[in-house]
Amino acid sequence: MGQPLSGRIFARMVGEHTDAGGLSRSAHCHEPRNFCHHILALSGTKTADGLVDPKLVLSWLVNELGAGAGLAGLLVPLREAGALLPQIVIAGRIHRLARRKWVWAAGAAVQGLAAVVMIMAALLLNGLLAGMVIAGALAILALARAACSVSYKDVLGKTVGKRRRGTVTGAAAGIGSAVVVVFALLLLGDVTDRRGLVLGALGVGAMGWCVAAVAMATLVEERDAHTVAQYQAHPLH
Repeated sequence: MGQPLSGRIFARMVGEHTDAGGLSRSAHCHEPRNFCHHILALSGTKTADGLVDPKLVLSWLVNELGAGAGLAGLLVPLREAGALLPQIVIAGRIHRLARRKWVWAAGAAVQGLAAVVMIMAALLLNGLLAGMVIAGALAILALARAACSVSYKDVLGKTVGKRRRGTVTGAAAGIGSAVVVVFALLLLGDVTDRRGLVLGALGVGAMGWCVAAVAMATLVEERDAHTVAQYQAHPLH
């Protein structure tokens, strides 16, 4: 029986790996599969982040819908503050979990749903109301993004060897950038229905987050027994 596809991809991208890279024996055995799942998950989110960009894409859409430049100008700080500040509050709770992949998967799914809400707002609403719904969806997206940011490094550290983690993030960044460049070239072309193209990009972003959620949910992550024992001994700390 031949080597699984994930094993062939892993071997081609990182070569022969003999060191565990800080992983347990079980995690090292599952590393080729998890390596591919990480690339798929991160590629989905990198693509979605670029297509559902508040500075360029969403601000243009909000202005196009007639919500006004004032609301459009709030989108970037809303996303950045919503993605950073909540991490202080939620980090402790997330780090107590035995498996943190579920936080990341749920966060990606929520971001995908938020993008769908933005699309529906643009299709069904106009003016300030449309802009406010999009801004509200962006705030929810930012909170979900914060949860993903807190949980991801732990999951990556438990499932991919230290010297191979950069390959995961680099490959995903390259894939995401390529998709965004294609979208930018389409925008620069002779587009008659620019709003339709932007909404299509939001749809691709929503699908990217959904694919990422499934990829992360099906990743093999060991339980963090030390974290569980520590929390059971000191549940209030």
